[in-house]
Amino acid sequence: MGESLIADPGRVQWELARFHERGLDVTEEPGSNGATVITTRLTIVDAEIEIRAVLPRDYPDVSPLFYAEAGLLARHQHPQGGNLCVAGEGEWWPWRSVAQIVDEEVRDLLTTSHLDPEAIAANEADMPEPLTAMFPYRNQAVVLVPDPLWNADAGPGRGALLLESVPGRAALRLATSASGLGAIESALRQRVIFGQGQVQRGFWVQLDPPPAPDVSDVISRARAAYPELEKRLRFTAGSAQPATVVVGARFTEEGPRRGEHRVAWLFADVVQRRRHQPVVHLTRAQALTKTERVRRIPELIALADASAVIVGAGSVGSPVALELTRAGMGTLHIYDNDFYDVNNSVRHTLSVSEAGTAKATAVAQQCASMNPFVDVVAHTETVGNQSDEEAALLVDRISHAAAVIDTTGMPSVSRLLQRAANAAGVPLITAGLTAGGFGAEVLISRPGGPCRDCFALTQRDASVPTPIATAESTVTPVGCNDPAFIGAGFEASELAAVVARTCVGLIPSTTYPPADFDWMVLNFRTRKPRAQGPLEVHPDCQRH
Repeated sequence: MGESLIADPGRVQWELARFHERGLDVTEEPGSNGATVITTRLTIVDAEIEIRAVLPRDYPDVSPLFYAEAGLLARHQHPQGGNLCVAGEGEWWPWRSVAQIVDEEVRDLLTTSHLDPEAIAANEADMPEPLTAMFPYRNQAVVLVPDPLWNADAGPGRGALLLESVPGRAALRLATSASGLGAIESALRQRVIFGQGQVQRGFWVQLDPPPAPDVSDVISRARAAYPELEKRLRFTAGSAQPATVVVGARFTEEGPRRGEHRVAWLFADVVQRRRHQPVVHLTRAQALTKTERVRRIPELIALADASAVIVGAGSVGSPVALELTRAGMGTLHIYDNDFYDVNNSVRHTLSVSEAGTAKATAVAQQCASMNPFVDVVAHTETVGNQSDEEAALLVDRISHAAAVIDTTGMPSVSRLLQRAANAAGVPLITAGLTAGGFGAEVLISRPGGPCRDCFALTQRDASVPTPIATAESTVTPVGCNDPAFIGAGFEASELAAVVARTCVGLIPSTTYPPADFDWMVLNFRTRKPRAQGPLEVHPDCQRH
């Protein structure tokens, strides 16, 4: 146990008094980690049930926890720990008393569960209680499970299983095939493994009905259902060296919404030593599928069929690429001819270990590791100084893109991209930071509409504001031909978020609100940080 370390001992006495006012006998004792445990008993349909309220060290700022005998309820109680699902973090107010929650909410939960289970379902929060959340797992250990291993049809319901470890991450494995269910795509495996991992062979079995939330039940059911697994375990038990047999268990559970059901996986490493009982370590499964990704961004599901071209993989372009990757853009073409300088880590997404690598290649790999379902292609040639073949390929990629993004800060590149985008009927987003990262600007050049030169001329006329800048604009770590601007990363990140949001809004197949402006000016160090509006073709623009 330990000593109670609650900051306000008077609060504990106040809580005890509230129990006595309600006619409930109560005891108090120190708990673990400085907590205080208050124990009382409730009479529920002629049965006395012990209830423990645990007041954490930082109570009452931190919500209390409530426990009853494990296995008392089929829902709203953890089957091993006995935690009762009442007074959650979002429902706790520090001025409430524990006695009130026990005497009212806990009593109502226990009574209703006993007398009218359907009433519980009718009034509970719209949250599922998945079976896989009830098991004790090894911390940080995960098996990633892609399609087609989530197919509802389990075929024969058992078979061989292959897992492959991710190099450098011993606790992370990828399920690559299961006989009767299929094998994952080789391209997906390459984007997750990045090399050659250690292959583990095991077995999988479908458990119908689902197992009890108990490790021994999972293993005993798997052994009974699969003779080949039983033979392997017996062989392993007779070997001189400790050995591990991997078992994948499939079953159905509630989720992803209350009242719905889905396929679930968990994995057991059964460690067998000679003349010893096997030791079982459970590992949680995580779905590495497009379906599970888009559950969290349903309005962006159509991005999977869209493509974008990003020119510039620097301090703005690299976070834009990452944001679009997270959002689920189907294809990204990233252009940059520069190499990564380690000191640009002050605002770049790449790490120190990427120093000296081609920016486009390194950012593309970073994107692929973030979302292996996005097709990210790196191009290291110089836009505007390409071969005829490379220039034609760029024009073709632009013609198939939903948007083109220019973060180079170079007017010549912007004009070149606008010509190609305008001819293809594709919008161009031009974005850049001002000197010192004091401000930024974003321009949307729609086909047939105002161009970058129109924007510059309108700023010259002061019809559109110019973002603020500092007089000290660049440093030259290498030489006069390789200047770097000064400024922090959070300004670049804010601009990148605006650009990514703008890009998504330009894709009509999504339900994301479209951009209602042609230009936006950001000032990061003023009281009025943002201005935006429409843009007209400027009468002095020679391009029009």
